[in-house]
Amino acid sequence: MPRRAEAGTGPGGKRQRLVGHRLAEDLRYDERSTAERVNAAIKDHHGGRSVQVRGADKVMCHLMFGVLCVTALQLMRLII
Repeated sequence: MPRRAEAGTGPGGKRQRLVGHRLAEDLRYDERSTAERVNAAIKDHHGGRSVQVRGADKVMCHLMFGVLCVTALQLMRLII
């Protein structure tokens, strides 16, 4: 049974890495890890894991306050 080639291991991927290009798979990995860090921060530090309200509007408001907190913290880190 032939092995499945990994992303970027073909002749084109090796050449692109040698000249300093970043592959699409690498860029997607970086974006995904950033989104996962934000989601984890909302869940762990800003009440996203245990929502004590009922109703879609109230839950959305609760989660958006967490997003607002994460955004404010990132802006403060950028400025300070």
